[in-house]
Amino acid sequence: MAQFPKLTEFEIFNSRHPAIPLGHLKQLKDKYNFGAIHFEDYIHIASNLMKQDSKNNNIEILKAHINLETAVHCYKTEQSFNNYFKNIWAGIYNPNLHIERCKLVNLLNRLLTKQSIIFMYVNLYEYDMGKDQETNHNIQEDSHAVAIILLPITKGRYKAVYFNPHGNKMKEYTCFKTYHTRMRTRDYEFGESIDMVIMDNLVKYFNSCIPDMEIEYEKTEKYNYIGANLQSADNIGICYIFPFYLFHQFCYHLREQHILRDESYEKEHRFVSYYSLLKSGQIDMVIYIILSNLLTNFNKLFIKNLQYSYIPSYFHDKMIKDVEELFGENEEFYIHCLMYPGIGYLLQPAIKKIIVGE
Repeated sequence: MAQFPKLTEFEIFNSRHPAIPLGHLKQLKDKYNFGAIHFEDYIHIASNLMKQDSKNNNIEILKAHINLETAVHCYKTEQSFNNYFKNIWAGIYNPNLHIERCKLVNLLNRLLTKQSIIFMYVNLYEYDMGKDQETNHNIQEDSHAVAIILLPITKGRYKAVYFNPHGNKMKEYTCFKTYHTRMRTRDYEFGESIDMVIMDNLVKYFNSCIPDMEIEYEKTEKYNYIGANLQSADNIGICYIFPFYLFHQFCYHLREQHILRDESYEKEHRFVSYYSLLKSGQIDMVIYIILSNLLTNFNKLFIKNLQYSYIPSYFHDKMIKDVEELFGENEEFYIHCLMYPGIGYLLQPAIKKIIVGE
């Protein structure tokens, strides 16, 4: 087995004044191609180094790609995604950092019997239709980074949790648009969140193909992150950073209790582990705790709103409103603060030397 170096912790969490200019962070993002649409991308390899460093042998890391245009075309012609799903490929690294490529359903058939936690980085290719800023012509967006977590509940039973950093915004994404002409699109209306439709049908397909295994999933907040839109201020495309933060916390802190300190009243707020929160259907709380460790102002907002947590619907709506207003107050600053810890961590010498030889 390869020998891996010790990695640093997130020592730059809660950095109030990021030292690296935003323009340089953008250059680093482009140089190292974070969130690339291939299995051997930087973040996927770094995540495997983190797994070795944490000695967390109960977590499996995969990367898969879903081409939404091809999937929707399959559904339109056959009224089923199954012929597309059976051809989804995935990549997984072995302990010596050699990539293995195989069909996703076959890989899961093998891994789920281990009762390991499955963390799957997923690129949704051809995710949306955008507009060229100069010509106003239609352009198909390249990809969007999301994550799927398969959490063992009991022997032979898993829970699927879906994380899209768009949060509640993805509920509005019900119509899939494909390029027709520079000014016109072909639209296919699903009438509900496309993300959830894909997930629901994907899990049903897995359940039909993988013997002696049941994966639970529903199109509700207990199985999907539909909290604040974490990219409400994002105009450069940093979706890749959010699944990475989620994996980092799973890798090192999945079963720990979490404490957030309220400096205003000199008190502490205690939370059960991420694992327990996910099992009980509270992925929004998982994300908010992680962001509270990243951003000082987010921490204050979250703690302030915890007083309403006994009214789940009110707390949910208020967090969406307040977080998106917070990010909108200074969009560039919050993009900067969200990128800075992740890129700083990913480019630490212990990781960068192995991946790019620098």
